[in-house]
Amino acid sequence: MSAASTALVAVLAALIGTATVASASTVGDFSYGQLQDTTPGGTGCGTNAASEPAIRISDAGNVFLGSELGLGQGSELWRGLGATGGSGASACGLEFRGQPNASAGAGAGGGDIDLAIAPSRSGGSAFTLYVASLNGGSVSVAHSTDDGSTFSNVPVQAGIPADDRPWIAAYDSASSLLTFADQTTGDINVLRSTNGGQTYTQVSQAIPLLTDYRSGSNQLGNLAIDHTSGIVYQSYVAPSTSAGQHPNEYFVAMSSDHGASWTQSAIPCSTASAGTGLDHSFPNITVDQSSGRVWAAWSDDTSVYTASSDDRGATWACSGAVSTTTVRGIFPWIAARNGGADLVFYGTPARTNPTWYVEFAQNPSGQVHGWQAPQQLMPVHTGDVCEQGANCTSQRQLFEDFGVDIDAGGYAHIAYSHDAPDLGGAGSYTGYAVQVAGERVGAGPTPAPGASPSPSPGAGPTGISLPSGCTHGGPFVIGVRRPPGSRIRSVTVLVNGHRVAHRNQRHGSRLRIELSGLPSGTSRVRVVVKLSHGRRHRKLTTTRTYHSCPAGTTRSG
Repeated sequence: MSAASTALVAVLAALIGTATVASASTVGDFSYGQLQDTTPGGTGCGTNAASEPAIRISDAGNVFLGSELGLGQGSELWRGLGATGGSGASACGLEFRGQPNASAGAGAGGGDIDLAIAPSRSGGSAFTLYVASLNGGSVSVAHSTDDGSTFSNVPVQAGIPADDRPWIAAYDSASSLLTFADQTTGDINVLRSTNGGQTYTQVSQAIPLLTDYRSGSNQLGNLAIDHTSGIVYQSYVAPSTSAGQHPNEYFVAMSSDHGASWTQSAIPCSTASAGTGLDHSFPNITVDQSSGRVWAAWSDDTSVYTASSDDRGATWACSGAVSTTTVRGIFPWIAARNGGADLVFYGTPARTNPTWYVEFAQNPSGQVHGWQAPQQLMPVHTGDVCEQGANCTSQRQLFEDFGVDIDAGGYAHIAYSHDAPDLGGAGSYTGYAVQVAGERVGAGPTPAPGASPSPSPGAGPTGISLPSGCTHGGPFVIGVRRPPGSRIRSVTVLVNGHRVAHRNQRHGSRLRIELSGLPSGTSRVRVVVKLSHGRRHRKLTTTRTYHSCPAGTTRSG
C-alpha cells in the first residue's frame, strides 16, 4: 500500500499572513479560546467547524491538537512547537497546519480522530506524529516526520464492511498499533505498522473471538503503551457476566508481544449494578511513563471514576466518584506524568435546563484517593447531551470525546468541543485551553525553547549524551555539550533519586558515573542541566532506565 505525500500548506503559501486574531479568555488558571482554521500557517483565535478533538504533547514539548470535520471531509491539525504552559502561554498561540488526510475539505477521513507520538526520534529527526481518522469502511492514518509540517496519508483498508472508533498508540520510532471496533463481529481489531505508518497489517483481535462473550458485547476505549515494559493496554467495558445486558464492568486487554496475543484483566471495583452501563462514552486509559502506573477512567452517566494499578494490571484500586461537584459527569479523559495525574470531563451542576462545563481535576500525589475537587472551567453546551452517536438527531454538539495532556512543566492542555456559533447553537467548534497558573501536576524542569526534555539515546538538540546498550555495572561517562546560544550553569546527575555528581561549568563536561553495587532490578539515571539564555534561566532533563543483565552487567532501557 503506497502513501501519497501531501504538503499541508505549500499550495497556500502565498496566502499565509497574519491570521484573524480574537482575544483569548481566562477562566480559573486557564487561557482558552476557539482555534482558527482559515489561515494555514497562521496562529491566533478565530472560528472553525471541527469537533471531538484529541491532544498530545511530544517529549520535545510540542503540542499537537487534531479535530474532525465529518466523514469524507477530513480532519484538521494545530500545533505549538515548544508551546509549554505558564504565565506567557495563550490559547491563541497554536498554529493551524491544515488537513493531514484531506484537501479543501474532501478526503479519506474526517470521522473519529486520535493522535499518537513516537517516544523516540526517527533517524535523529522529529518524533513521528500519527493522525488516525475514521473513513467509514476503513481507517486512514496520516503520519508526519517533520512535526506536522507535511504528512503522508495511508487509507488503511481493514477488509471488512464497516468499522468504528479508531485508536492509535506508538511503540518506538517506527512501530505503532491501531485498534478499532469491528462492526461485523463486535470485536476489537488490532493492526500493526513497523515502517513508520506507511502500511498496517491486522495481527490479532484484542478479545478472543467466539470463545469470549465480551468479543461481541463491548464498548472499546483508547489504548496506551508502557514504553519501559512494552506492555500494551486496550481499554473496554462489557457486561460483567455472559448473561449481562449492559456493559457494567471495566476490562483491560493486555499484550506483551506488540499486539500479537492478549490476556484479559478485569477491574473488579468498577463493577456497577447489572442495569448500569459504563459506556458514557469511551473508557479511557493512560500510563505514567515515569513509574509504569496505569490509570483508568470511566463514567456511569452520573459520576466519573478512576482506578490505578501499580503491578501492570494484575490488581486495581478504585477512587470512588471524582466528579463531586456535579450532578452528572460524562466523557472522561485522564493524563499522567511524573507521579501526578490530571482528569477532564464534561459536567453539569443542574438536572433541569443544564449548562455543561469542562471540569478539571488534579491529583498531585498520584495516589488513587488523591483527587482534588474538580474545577469548573468554561461552559461548552446548554441542554441535554445525546450519547447515541450517529443515531442522534440533535444535542450532539459535544460528540463523544475530548482530551487533556500534561507538558514537561506540569501544565495541563485541554482540547474540547463547544456549541457553535455560541452556547445553545446547533453547530460545534473546537476550543483549546492551556494552564497558565496554579498547581502543576507531575511537574518536571521546564525545557529550554525548542529543546527536548527526554531525548533519545545519543547527542541530540539538548546536548546530553547517555550510553546505550548493555554496559558493565561499574563506571561510565556522561557527556554534556553546550546547546547553541546557551550557557551551561550546572550539571547534576541522580541515580535512583540520589545525587551522585554535580558540576558548575560554562561550556561542556564529561562526568564519570559509578553504577557498581546497585541492587538487581531497575535503576534510573537522571541528568539535570541548568541553562542560561540571556537573562532567562531554564532547566532540561533526560532520564534513562537500566535493568540487570547477566554476569553483573546493566542494560539501558
